[in-house]
Amino acid sequence: MDFYQMKCVLTVAKHHSVSKAAEELCVTPPSLSQQIKKAEDELGVKLFVRSTHDIWPSEAGNEFIKRAQKIFAELSKMNDIMNNYASGTIGHLVIGCVPVMKESGLLHFIKLFTERYPHISLEFYEAECFDLYPLLYSGKIDVLISTAADPEKPKKIKLKSYPLAEDELVLVTSKKHRFANRGIIKLKETAKEPFISFSPSSSLFRVTVDACRRSGFMPVSSCRTHNFDTALGLVAANGGVAIVPLKKVTHTKWKNISIHRLSPKISRTLYLVFLRSGIAKINPIVENFEQFMAQCHLNLHFDEYN
Repeated sequence: MDFYQMKCVLTVAKHHSVSKAAEELCVTPPSLSQQIKKAEDELGVKLFVRSTHDIWPSEAGNEFIKRAQKIFAELSKMNDIMNNYASGTIGHLVIGCVPVMKESGLLHFIKLFTERYPHISLEFYEAECFDLYPLLYSGKIDVLISTAADPEKPKKIKLKSYPLAEDELVLVTSKKHRFANRGIIKLKETAKEPFISFSPSSSLFRVTVDACRRSGFMPVSSCRTHNFDTALGLVAANGGVAIVPLKKVTHTKWKNISIHRLSPKISRTLYLVFLRSGIAKINPIVENFEQFMAQCHLNLHFDEYN
């Protein structure tokens, strides 16, 4: 027996009338009667007892109706759940992010998103900027919070980026350093300073190198680390200088570190990055996340790059 025949039986039982049931189902009474007969022939029992004016379920019909109603209720529940998945209100979202979530203020918006979509679970994959892009291309992460565009992006990949926040980069030195009591430092003055540098896969490394090049020199690394606290510890010990985000260094309290603004000013933008429409079917949860973040930042606009 198919679901349509089951629906026919339930509709006739609801109205106690073939003609009224046929009107609801938008079929002719003879066609509906034929479906009821097919169901009865297949089951080998009479589902209805007919009188001159009405039609009533038989004992077997009552049992059938009780179980069919449970099936349709479960089917309706299943459809609702599937609709939730299709509309992106239930499921799982993997966010790849550079380690700036706390100081950027984005955690507040993430919290608001989880309140609006309580049935979406979030997973964060934290790594350096250029280590995350391949994970986005392969689908291992759904969205990316990044501080730079990927210079090695395959041509076939199309991305949509959305600016979220901007941070100024500053020079940090030991309080024993010759710059310690100065507020603003010209970047070219640091040409002979030993730099504490970060991973080449981080945007901070590339921003630092590019800024120094524009000021006429290449920074010389005395030490390289993947860890921000390690870098600040080396700076505090007067092992070198470093260029770091202002928001991040002010969230970390170090007694022996001086913070200096740079001239010319160096800034870094934090982006939300998605695979652009047309490459594959867009995950509806990603669409909801994109729209939510757009509502939080209505004064900014998406940038698309090939």
